[in-house]
Amino acid sequence: MKKNDIWRYIHNWKGMLERHEAPIILERLYSDKSHFDFCVLDFMKSGAKNVHVYPGVSDDYKKLRFFVLSETFDRSTYRDSMDHYIYVSKPLKSTDQEADLKSDISEREAQRRIDRWNETFSGKVIDPAILDLLKVRCFIIPMEDISTCVNSAYFAFKVDKKTSLWSMDLIIRGCYDDQDDARSAPQASYDTIRLVPPFPPITEEQQFEILFD
Repeated sequence: MKKNDIWRYIHNWKGMLERHEAPIILERLYSDKSHFDFCVLDFMKSGAKNVHVYPGVSDDYKKLRFFVLSETFDRSTYRDSMDHYIYVSKPLKSTDQEADLKSDISEREAQRRIDRWNETFSGKVIDPAILDLLKVRCFIIPMEDISTCVNSAYFAFKVDKKTSLWSMDLIIRGCYDDQDDARSAPQASYDTIRLVPPFPPITEEQQFEILFD
């Protein structure tokens, strides 16, 4: 994808979230999707603690994409060469197969969160409050939790045990050690992503220059 298209998709997403009909658009975009795959190459890991994943949408609000880049390159100074540093991912449709997970959180808990997502979108009527949880402008994934080159991020809903409040979640699963290698790597899933918003302290805003440009 060309750099201008990447920029437009991300900024379309920001504008869409402010529209009155945003929950309806979000439901349509996510309703039959279960996960997206992404790559983290060696050059992306250099000096970075986190990976930033920006949702983006086409001008007609019909195509959802995820833009994955190291925080090192989330700078306005890289804007003119952004397409060289971003991995563009298309979300994939749900399947009847369960994710094969062994995880830092329990396998049962990881699968429960994924199932909660699938069950929510299998219903005819979805609580608007649940749809509001999809208004995420960026996912932050700690680099130390990415164990392989090729990874899958499963959409999920997490429930806080103390407050019973829901939040959107990604279950990160390591897949392959090499883009061209289809052999399975040790599977792992993590419970360490952070959602934006809420935004970090103002001193950290420079880490999200795509959002604030």
